[in-house]
Amino acid sequence: MVAIFGGTFDPIHIGHMRGLIEAREAVDFERIFLVPSGTPPHKTHLIQSPGEDRLQMVRLAVRDLGFGEVSTYELDSRQPSFTLNTVSHFRNRFKKKPLTLIIGSDSLLEINTWHRFEEVLSLANLAVLPRPGFVGKDSFDKVEKKLSPIKIENIKRNFPTSSSDWITTDQKKVIILLKINRLDISSTNIRDRVKHGRSIKFLVTEPVEKYIIEKRLYREV
Repeated sequence: MVAIFGGTFDPIHIGHMRGLIEAREAVDFERIFLVPSGTPPHKTHLIQSPGEDRLQMVRLAVRDLGFGEVSTYELDSRQPSFTLNTVSHFRNRFKKKPLTLIIGSDSLLEINTWHRFEEVLSLANLAVLPRPGFVGKDSFDKVEKKLSPIKIENIKRNFPTSSSDWITTDQKKVIILLKINRLDISSTNIRDRVKHGRSIKFLVTEPVEKYIIEKRLYREV
């Protein structure tokens, strides 16, 4: 199974990395691709660093992670980074392998605002990293409302282990709700801490911290 994990990664932090580690333990991913975003629609104001800097930080983090591959697909593309384009790219590249898109639960609850999200869910499964407080008895109801007109056909709780619940859609794709530890760390907070001269030690890896300091990222000009 091939997995895609995209994001602005401005910067990539320990929360991202810990989520990938636990996702890999819960689901038998053969390969995981980290995809720094190029020009995300409606979110250009969130990117404060050039793509090359964000790419280098992801490469540094992957070395410490010990697994994962870095894709420059979105950074190399001149088109807006619609999720559909990225998923289609990997679907064409790995025609015979199951494809899974790893997202956060906040993104899942906004999925109905995605560009042609029904097509995205026809091409790939989802693995959902929970934000604190997401996994609860009302989670399935929230997800079902956001997926419409796609319908839920089956729910397997604690499948294949207690670390996940699996939802099967009428498109015969799976949405894996991971029940894992999710660190409450945000790139926004890290940028703010750097801007105000506060430590980011243990929020990012040491090489990423060093890169941010050397490149003077997130500081006032």
